[in-house]
Amino acid sequence: MAYETIETKKFLNSAGVGHLWEKIRDRYDSKLDNVTAGNDAVSVANNNQISVVVSAESDNRLQIKTTGNKGLYVAPVADQDTYSIVKDDNSGDYAAIYHLQKTPNGTGTPVNVGAAINIPKDMVVESGSVETKSQAGEWGPAGTYIHLILANADNDDLYINVGDLIEYVTSGSQVGDMVVIAIDEQHRVTATITDGTITKAKLATAVQNSLDAADSAVQTITTGETNGTIKVDGTEVAVAGLGTAAFTAATAYDVSGAAAAVLGTSSDLASAATVYGVKQYASDVYTAIQALTNSEIDAAIASANAEIDG
Repeated sequence: MAYETIETKKFLNSAGVGHLWEKIRDRYDSKLDNVTAGNDAVSVANNNQISVVVSAESDNRLQIKTTGNKGLYVAPVADQDTYSIVKDDNSGDYAAIYHLQKTPNGTGTPVNVGAAINIPKDMVVESGSVETKSQAGEWGPAGTYIHLILANADNDDLYINVGDLIEYVTSGSQVGDMVVIAIDEQHRVTATITDGTITKAKLATAVQNSLDAADSAVQTITTGETNGTIKVDGTEVAVAGLGTAAFTAATAYDVSGAAAAVLGTSSDLASAATVYGVKQYASDVYTAIQALTNSEIDAAIASANAEIDG
């Protein structure tokens, strides 16, 4: 062992002294000889003491506290200026106008600081519409255009030809289809329903239900081949209540007007063979009876009795 530790020995032998000298020399060679400031915010004294440099400007609130909570310190300011951004109510020819405003001491009257911030209207659309031009003009050849009016000082017009936006469109339908799509040269699309092609499946459910009910209803009614019957959808059905009248010949009944001929009219004489003629005859007899005297009535009765007895 080259040397003994101090804890166990109170002295060093020659080898230990040599080793100690080597350690002291290495420590000395590696010591910091000097310190230099990297910028003006740092100060290095002759004894290599490092300190922070605080500017002596009058408006500098930075200081070094040496008591209490020591270190760099910025004292608060009771009244300091505040800043805000405000927008003008009337922006004129601009889309918007803003101002940076300063409020002195945080409580004073705000004042504008610096130049106004103007937001231009260029390329902002004010309005738009779709127009069909029948002839060429500033917009270009005849056709359909999207007309935009820019919200700038001159309200410039901008035309976009719709024909340039659509390269190639064709219809996939053909004549006879339920719906036929047609596209004209101006790319206008029309749809036409072919007559007699709409199926029940394409109708609303309520309409389909109504048609189903119609399909199950009676379709045809014709005269039956058997007397007293009719045919419903080809099947004979007896008609109740007619009895034999359903198949009795017309010759079995009086001809039309026979009853009227028997009745006659109110002007018929007593000689007429009608109901009104009999009525007139009875009226004439009654009148004649009223005109007879009692002796004539007695003589007529006696004559009648004699005829009965004889």
